[in-house]
Amino acid sequence: MSSEKVVYPPEFLAADRGPVLIGISILFLVIDTAIVALRFWSVRLIRKSATSVTLDDAVLLGAWLFNIGLCIVGFLVVQHGGSGRRAAWVLQTDPSKMIWWYKLVLATEWLCSPAIALPKISVLLLYLRIFTDKASRIISHALIYILIAYVVAYSIATGLQCIPLSYQWDPTIPGGRCFNVGLFWKSLSFPNIITDVIILVLPLPMIFKLQLSNGQKVGILAVFLSASIGLIASCIRMASFFSVRLLADPTWDSVELIGWSIAEPGLYLFAACAVQLRPLFSKFARNVGLKTQYGSGSRKAQSGGGSRVGNIRLGSMPSKHGMDNDASSTTNVIVTRDIAVTYEDGDSDRDSSNEWTTHHSHHVK
Repeated sequence: MSSEKVVYPPEFLAADRGPVLIGISILFLVIDTAIVALRFWSVRLIRKSATSVTLDDAVLLGAWLFNIGLCIVGFLVVQHGGSGRRAAWVLQTDPSKMIWWYKLVLATEWLCSPAIALPKISVLLLYLRIFTDKASRIISHALIYILIAYVVAYSIATGLQCIPLSYQWDPTIPGGRCFNVGLFWKSLSFPNIITDVIILVLPLPMIFKLQLSNGQKVGILAVFLSASIGLIASCIRMASFFSVRLLADPTWDSVELIGWSIAEPGLYLFAACAVQLRPLFSKFARNVGLKTQYGSGSRKAQSGGGSRVGNIRLGSMPSKHGMDNDASSTTNVIVTRDIAVTYEDGDSDRDSSNEWTTHHSHHVK
C-alpha cells in the first residue's frame, strides 16, 4: 500500500512568523535591562554605601540573567531552529533545524521557571524587611521555600520528560519514551497564579492600618499593586497554552508559546523592580519642582525618633512648636514636612533604609 506525498500550497510554506519572536526578544532585552538599571539607581539614592548589595539585589540580578538568557534563546530558536516557519518547510529545507528547535525549547523550559520565581522571591525578601507581624513573616518565608521547591521540581521534571532526553529529537532510539509534554507545559502557570495572588494580597492589611491620609495610602497601594502585571501575564500565557494545539505544527506554534515564555518572566522582573522605583520618582519630582499636596498643615506632626504604626516605621517629623514658630516671623516661607514611610535593613541608620516620601507643605504669612 503506497502513501501519497502531501503537497502544501506555496503560500503555506512561505509563511514566516519568526520576526515576531525576534521583536519580542529585542523588546524584553531592552525593557529588562533598563528597568533593572533604574531599580538599582533608585535604591542607591537611599543607601549610605553605593556599593552595598542586599540579598534581594543579588536575587534580582540572577532573575535578570535568566531573563536575558530567554531573550537570547528567542533569537537562536528563530535563526537555528526554524521557529516561525511551518514544520513542513523546515523538514523540506533543513531537517537538522528540528533538532536545534527541540534543544532550544528545552533550554527555554529550564530558564523559564527560575526567571519567573526569582523576581517573586526578591519581592518577598523586601516584604521581610517591611513586615514585623509574625503571621506575615511566616507566610513570606513559606512562599520563598515553595518557590525554591517549585524551581527545583520543575527543573528535574524538565530533564525527565523524555527517557533518554535525546529521544525528544531522535524518536528512533529504541525503548525511548516521553510523558505528556504538552500538559507539562500547561501546568507551569497554575502555581504561578496562586503565588501571585498571595503576594499581592499579603501587604494589603498592613497598608490599610497605616495612620496616613487616604491619598498616601492609595499611593503606597499603587506601588505594591504594580506587581499585578505579572499575574495578568501569567493568566494570558496560560490561556494561550490551552488555545494552541501544542506540537501540531511545533515550529509555527512555538512563536506564541516561546514569546509568552519570554514576556511573562520579563513582566515579573518589571513588577519586582517597579515596587522600588519610588525614590527615583521622588528625586525626579523634586528636580522639576513638583510637590504632592496634602492639605494646609492640619495633620498633627509626630515628634521624636519615629513610631511603629501599622507595622511600618514612620520617619521623624519636625514638631509643630519648633519649625512652625520659627517660620512664623518670616513672610512667604514655605514649611515642608516629609512624611517618610521607611523600612530598615536591620539597623536604625536611616540612610541605609528604603523609603517612600510624600511632601506636606503650606505657606506661612
